Amino acid sequence: HRELGQAREAAAVHAEIIGDIHALPAGRHFLCHPADQGWRFLEAGKQPAAGWQTADFDDGGWQAGSGHFGYGDGDEDIELPFGTNPDAKPMSYYFRTTFELGEPVVDAVLNLIRDDGAIVYLNGQELLRSNLPEGEIDATTPASGTVNEYESFVLRQSIDPNLFVAGINVIAAEVHQSSPASSDLSFQLAITVAD
Repeated sequence: HRELGQAREAAAVHAEIIGDIHALPAGRHFLCHPADQGWRFLEAGKQPAAGWQTADFDDGGWQAGSGHFGYGDGDEDIELPFGTNPDAKPMSYYFRTTFELGEPVVDAVLNLIRDDGAIVYLNGQELLRSNLPEGEIDATTPASGTVNEYESFVLRQSIDPNLFVAGINVIAAEVHQSSPASSDLSFQLAITVAD
C-alpha cells in the first residue's frame, strides 16, 4: 500500500501548488526565504551529534550554503557531495538555519521540497515527517520509497505558532534517500507568514 499512500500524499500536495516554492499565494511573505537563507549542512553520510536540531548546538564545523541543495537534476544552487561511487551514495544529509523573531507569528506555513524523504524540526520539535518510517531513525535509514515525478512538488503544512520563540529560532531538517544508488536528491525549504 506504500505506492497508494504516496499517490494520495502527492495528489493532496499537487492541489495546493501554484508554481514552485517561490510562488506565494496572495497576502503572504517569506519568514525564511529559500534563496537568501543561509544554511549549514553536514558532510555527507555523517551522523550528527545529539541535539543537532536545537539552538544550543554548535554547527560551526558544518559547511555553509543557500538556495536549492541536491544533485542529479541540474537545477541545484548547491551540489551536495556524494563520493566517487554512484552506487554507494550517502543515505542522508542534515541541514540547519536560524532566523530571529521580535514579535509573535501567526498563520505560518512550512513549504518543503524533498527527494526522497525528510523530517523538519522547529526549535527541536518535529514539524513534518514525509516518506520516512515512524520512530527513531539515523543516518543509515532509507526513505520509505522513491518520489519520482512528485520530487518537485511543494509540501505545505501549517506551523503551530506556539513553537516559535522570541529571539533566535532554529529550523533543522534531515533528507534521506531511498537507495544508495539513487540518481538525484533535492532539498529546499521556506516558511511563509500572512502579511
